[in-house]
Amino acid sequence: MAYEFLEHTADIKFRAYDKTIEGLFRSILLAFRDTLTSDSLEKKNLKRIEIKAQDLESLVYSFLDELIFLFDTEEIIPVDVEKISIDTTNFSLTALIWFDTSIGKEIINGVKAVTFHDLFIRREGEKWVAQIVLDV
Repeated sequence: MAYEFLEHTADIKFRAYDKTIEGLFRSILLAFRDTLTSDSLEKKNLKRIEIKAQDLESLVYSFLDELIFLFDTEEIIPVDVEKISIDTTNFSLTALIWFDTSIGKEIINGVKAVTFHDLFIRREGEKWVAQIVLDV
């Protein structure tokens, strides 16, 4: 598994892993998806997302913030990443992401926001690791 859920008193906390930073962001998306629902999802709608930030932590934050915004406003759940490109020098992300509708799906956790509390992204040996707390 590319991520693991961690104990937290009130919110959802997880760590995501991968050998590449692009794979790490895919793992983050999968953990977010599985936070929302365990229902079966289909790749129905392909959307392009572009994000710029000040640093890697802000890039992770903004990526999840955009996924939450799309869930809230368009009632869609991210399914998987089709293609993703991350510039670690300029802290930018461009991605093609598959979405499914949230209508008719059982939502396990309503995610209010991503937080900077305990947030990190870093290299650990041969892999990238990120830790995130979602306010539910």
